[in-house]
Amino acid sequence: MDELIADQIEWLLANNSNTNRLGRQLVMLVGFLADGSLPDEIERHTASLSRLIVHQDIFEALVGALNMLSRQAPLARSDKAAADSVQSAEPARLLDQIEAARRDIAACDPVNYAQLIAWIVAQAKARKILKARGRR
Repeated sequence: MDELIADQIEWLLANNSNTNRLGRQLVMLVGFLADGSLPDEIERHTASLSRLIVHQDIFEALVGALNMLSRQAPLARSDKAAADSVQSAEPARLLDQIEAARRDIAACDPVNYAQLIAWIVAQAKARKILKARGRR
C-alpha cells in the first residue's frame, strides 16, 4: 500500500491534470494518510473539495445532456413533430439546471490545494512512504 501511495503522490506532483481528477486524487490521498481525525484546516478543505467535485460532476453531466440535445436538434428539423418536441421546454429546463449547478459551484468554499498537497507530502515523508528517489 505504501508503494501505491508513493506512486500516487509522485504522479500528483509530476502531472498537471483537470481539476476533477486532481481533486479526486487529493481526497483519496488525504483519506489514505489520515490517522484518525484530520487537522481542522485539512478536514475543511477536503470537505469543500469533495462538495466541489460533486457539483462539478453534476454540472458536466447537465452540459453533456444539453450537448446531446443540441446535436439532435438539426436532425429533428426535418421532422416537424420531433422539431416541436426539441423546441419544447426541455432545453430551457436544462439551461436552468446548468445555471443552478454553476451557482452551486460558485458557492462552494475555496479550497487551498497547496495546503492539501503540503499536508499529504508531509504525512508521506513522516511515514517514510515518500523518499527522495532518483528519476526512473
